Amino acid sequence: MDVNELQQAAEKWIDENQPRWSAWCAQIFDFAETAWREYRSSAFYVELLTKEGFEVEVGSAGMPTAFCARWTNGDKSHGDGGPILGGYVEYDAIPGNCQAPVP
Repeated sequence: MDVNELQQAAEKWIDENQPRWSAWCAQIFDFAETAWREYRSSAFYVELLTKEGFEVEVGSAGMPTAFCARWTNGDKSHGDGGPILGGYVEYDAIPGNCQAPVP
């Protein structure tokens, strides 16, 4: 594949996946968890990453809403490397606040 074909493939993949990313964002927003209580949001990310094939460490660094996720394709010819995502779910939602679009 040349660079143009790779770019087109990437753009197609982004377009195809955009609706589910928007749905995930809306779901997290709907949890509306306040400071230090983002347990459902953290569980949502852990479940999502696990379904996508990541190995997920829950409660990283002793923080209950933190996680570290590692993905590998099983191909050791390029070493053990692969993307590693670290996250700490901390949003400080404001009860009663809404960001729904208004025409």
